[in-house]
Amino acid sequence: HGAVKTEEEQKRLDTLRQLCERLGGNMQVAEADSRKSIRRALLQRMNEVHATQLIIGQSRRPLWYTLFKETVVHYLLRTARHMDMLIVADFDPSIKE
Repeated sequence: HGAVKTEEEQKRLDTLRQLCERLGGNMQVAEADSRKSIRRALLQRMNEVHATQLIIGQSRRPLWYTLFKETVVHYLLRTARHMDMLIVADFDPSIKE
């Protein structure tokens, strides 16, 4: 089943997809059952397509949270040592160049 996206969320995804394609990448969107399954599903998919690079957004979690819980970014840095990763700042499509 697919989650219903707001118009703003869909606009954000469309903008990111266009940027990804302009840079020669392939953006894929998938849903996960839980926050913990996101990181495993992402790593599994990256391995299936033999990804060599990953661009991922920074965690929106507060710093104190990352002291007690492992974020998706930390998990990938620890487990996906076979690929290059670029962690980018939070993206806001309403900001114009």
